[in-house]
Amino acid sequence: MNHWGCHMKFGLLVACVATIGVAAIAAAGAEPPRELAACKMINTAAQLQAIGNSALSLTGTYCLGKDIDLSSVPNWVSIGGVSGGPYFQGQFYGNDHVIRNLKQTGSDNGAYGLFGAMIGGTIRDVHLVNVDINVTAMNGYAGALLGIALGQTNRVFIANVSSTGRVRCSGANCSVGGLIGVLSSNIVFTDAWSSAEVLGGSAAGGAIGVANNGPTTVQRVHATGNVTGNAVSVATGGLAGQVQGADTVVLQVYATGHVTGGDNAMVGGLIGYYNGTVLQGAYATGAVTGGEFAITGGLIGRQQDAYTDQVFAVGAVSGGTSVGGLFGQAMGTPTIANAYWDKITTGQMSSAAGMSKTTNQLRNALPANFLLGWGITKTLSYPFMNDPDNFSSTLATLVSSNKVFAFLPIRQGEVSEYTGSSTHSRNASLAAVYTMLARGVGVTDAVANLANVKIDKYFWHDATQTTTFSGPVTTHVTLGVMTSIAAATPLNAANVIGEINARRAVILRGTYTSGSSTATHYMLVTLVTKSGATVKTVVANDPWTGTQVEISPTTKKVVTPGFPLAGFKVDGYQAVTALN
Repeated sequence: MNHWGCHMKFGLLVACVATIGVAAIAAAGAEPPRELAACKMINTAAQLQAIGNSALSLTGTYCLGKDIDLSSVPNWVSIGGVSGGPYFQGQFYGNDHVIRNLKQTGSDNGAYGLFGAMIGGTIRDVHLVNVDINVTAMNGYAGALLGIALGQTNRVFIANVSSTGRVRCSGANCSVGGLIGVLSSNIVFTDAWSSAEVLGGSAAGGAIGVANNGPTTVQRVHATGNVTGNAVSVATGGLAGQVQGADTVVLQVYATGHVTGGDNAMVGGLIGYYNGTVLQGAYATGAVTGGEFAITGGLIGRQQDAYTDQVFAVGAVSGGTSVGGLFGQAMGTPTIANAYWDKITTGQMSSAAGMSKTTNQLRNALPANFLLGWGITKTLSYPFMNDPDNFSSTLATLVSSNKVFAFLPIRQGEVSEYTGSSTHSRNASLAAVYTMLARGVGVTDAVANLANVKIDKYFWHDATQTTTFSGPVTTHVTLGVMTSIAAATPLNAANVIGEINARRAVILRGTYTSGSSTATHYMLVTLVTKSGATVKTVVANDPWTGTQVEISPTTKKVVTPGFPLAGFKVDGYQAVTALN
């Protein structure tokens, strides 16, 4: 028994607090306000750390007034304690500010992260960049944002949060996630993402280690980081290691990272072990590798009972004694509907449940019963989440040589994306594009020195302020010639759209107004959106904003609201001519 009344059974975390008999969907209720008038402003690392100084302060209401850099803190002390209470029970509003460079190590049993343990309360609108957490405790919970959340009689609400960096927890009974170690009972967790690399103990997931004991709702959450279980891992997944419990509902989620499980683990591209109430609207695109005796699935390692609907998996799947393109095992009496895997890209002809399709079939049309906010660009993309509040869905995927490459946006202005202190972060968009290509190759082909490559590892040169395409990525990617597009010529089949139709990635070049002069900017694109046969927009991963944006083929300008580069217009393109 540990500090939070949780216990293990067969290596799995099966109970933390009494299940509350309320439907998980109903638990969402009214969303808390984004900011309260009577909140204490937090503007420094010292003020942030002081929230955990007393039981009284842990019940307060706080608002971030600015970004905070924790580089000067050698070992962060989790708000809410490491080895048991008092818990955080207050309200924390980040106001979309960033907390950078949180470093934390520990060997004591307990909860680790920006927050350690919370019972009730709210955390929202805060983004963690370049986290480095390394826990060696035998019994622990670790996440960049939060170690463990317990709703009990007071609901926990966590929304609009994100993390980058690395989270490790090596103990045999440790649950580790890119954002949260454990969610248990009366939880709403929504609109969140993590690209953090996760290395874990008994349960490891790209966003969540364990979600159990409903009512718990996880909605519009995705993870893009690689997840690696260790020798003691039992459940490892691209999004969550383990999801179980009555009234535990997971909606509109996906994972793209490479998942590697231990010898005896349940390993899934999305979830290692799933025994919740509902999983609806989900996919996984990353490669999944199980150990010698693992249960390995492209989406779920083992599904026990439960309901699953509108799901698919496309990443390469290998390793283990029970291996499937979608499910490694389906135990008990599960209900599985509208579930598919790509038998070409997964390399698997069978699955414990679901239906196989070829790459062309799965990209040719949206399956008839995919109704939960799905979209597709026929023949070019797999189905993707099309919710207007979730445009960060991985539209930018490319299939080449039966491999799925996912290219995710990088923000060139984020200093943590560089190997050192950056003085050129506003001028290196082409280097950021090259880095996107390198990371996509690194994750898909398991090239370790590319999977997490920084912008200036191979591509940017401070001394000359120039960009070159160099390093090991050049053995995987060949670039065509940068070709100008005349001012009156739209993006069409003779240039950019033709290359996309040929299943090539494209580097876009454009100009924008900077003061009294004109500057150059680059983006990476692999997809167009269509209405019928008509191309509506080109979807590009933009280094300036670090997001996906839409470009009008006619005007060659960004149509995504709020795009900050004045007058930006595409004037050239370069095809990525080979991926292998």
